[in-house]
Amino acid sequence: MTLSAVSGQDVTVDYVAADVTATGGGTDYTLVAGTATIIAGNTTGSISLLVTDDSSIELTESLTVTISNPSGATLGANTIHTYSITDNDNIGITGPGGVGETDGTSSLVLWLKADALSYNDADPVTTWTDFSGNGNNAGQTGVNRPTFKTSIINSEPVVRFDGTDDFYTNVMTGSGSNGTIFTVFNHDHNGTG
Repeated sequence: MTLSAVSGQDVTVDYVAADVTATGGGTDYTLVAGTATIIAGNTTGSISLLVTDDSSIELTESLTVTISNPSGATLGANTIHTYSITDNDNIGITGPGGVGETDGTSSLVLWLKADALSYNDADPVTTWTDFSGNGNNAGQTGVNRPTFKTSIINSEPVVRFDGTDDFYTNVMTGSGSNGTIFTVFNHDHNGTG
């Protein structure tokens, strides 16, 4: 909570939490309704929310905290705050889509992420870092480089191969073992996408 100016007296405000997708009472969080105080001479105060740290794998959940009944000040326009609880548990698999590990110890051999690149729109992609933990970085020089495109699929970037002569020569060579390759791509039939 923030005051617009220092007050010479304590300022109090009542608060109450409400579940949105999170569950109170200690399941996801604990916040008992009460009164918060901003001590005279200060401009900020806080409300202590206790998030329950469990081992359940969950999506991000939220709650609202509403302030009301001020004493020593008036409320501004922002009286409801939405708080998001982001899960800190994982299923023990750190690879893409929960496949394999990213430390080089699993069967995950290559993971190229377009959203991890720092190119400008239409730049040729010279180096594409492997996130599998195996160091199978993709690299290409000259005219046969694919192109980085921003905001293409769900506002995310892509690396666009022209379908003719864009390629990487040094990706996953020499293993000789069977494998499965998953790709996400968008193809239009008129050659413009």
